Amino acid sequence: MVTAKTAVDPALADAYQLAVRSEFEASASSDANSQMLAATHLDPLLQRLKDRLVGRNLEGQASKRPGDTKSQTTILEAKVDGESASVVECTVDDATVYVAATGKVVNDKVATLKRTATMRKDGELWKVADRVNNQEWEGVAGCASS
Repeated sequence: MVTAKTAVDPALADAYQLAVRSEFEASASSDANSQMLAATHLDPLLQRLKDRLVGRNLEGQASKRPGDTKSQTTILEAKVDGESASVVECTVDDATVYVAATGKVVNDKVATLKRTATMRKDGELWKVADRVNNQEWEGVAGCASS
């Protein structure tokens, strides 16, 4: 779920929420060919996500959220400049990466990330083109604590 701590253009916020959801859904099945991912992202981020998912698929990995998920994304700041926008967000990631065939857990660490995403208009739609991690904390911490 994506929330905002600041006033955000509703179309931009909706597009960001859809992009976040499409990333999780593609990651859940390691689907590098996800149509939803392609519909919500642009290169260079789209290619990086696809490459990561291809690697996970080759390793037989998938991901899932725990039943008591702490997963959340909060838009802290958004600035629109014509056909591009900058979104600063705080994300709590508690997805578990596991080997689908055996259930063996590969990564179950909870992390909080403060990230900056670049969004661009593609026709009339906002899409996420790039994203960088600004800061990372173990557990639910940092930008998620306030």
